[in-house]
Amino acid sequence: MHESTLEVVRGLVEPLLEREGVDLVDLELKGAPGRQVLRVFVDVDGGITIDQCVLLSRKISDLLDRKDPIPGKYRLEVSSPGVDRPLTRPRDFQRNIGREVKVDVRRGEAVEQVTGKIVSVGEENLALDVKGEEVLLEWTAVVKGKIQVRF
Repeated sequence: MHESTLEVVRGLVEPLLEREGVDLVDLELKGAPGRQVLRVFVDVDGGITIDQCVLLSRKISDLLDRKDPIPGKYRLEVSSPGVDRPLTRPRDFQRNIGREVKVDVRRGEAVEQVTGKIVSVGEENLALDVKGEEVLLEWTAVVKGKIQVRF
């Protein structure tokens, strides 16, 4: 039941977020009926702010209250997906141009890790600056990436 409910919620929430210039990264619906938590993960280029999440939470809540796609009570949480989540789609990489990432790349049967700064994101490939050299990775070979956080 969760999948169909999530698809209905996605169909309602995604257009609202698009109008706001925000990307829907993921949705989760967890917990027992009556005590469920709906998590809406959102992002924008440069990262989403707490104030933006609060504003979006109100708008999403109003929309879901009107359409009522989730039976029973639930709690809504709107937040950033976090810096440690995997980057899996070209849009995820696009949003992080200029940041250092570690990318898992399939080379035949093996998976190799390439670390570099995202230079550009194209339809066919991802360009990284790896120690001053531009390396192109074809999307068909990219498994996932992860932002490298330096403290």
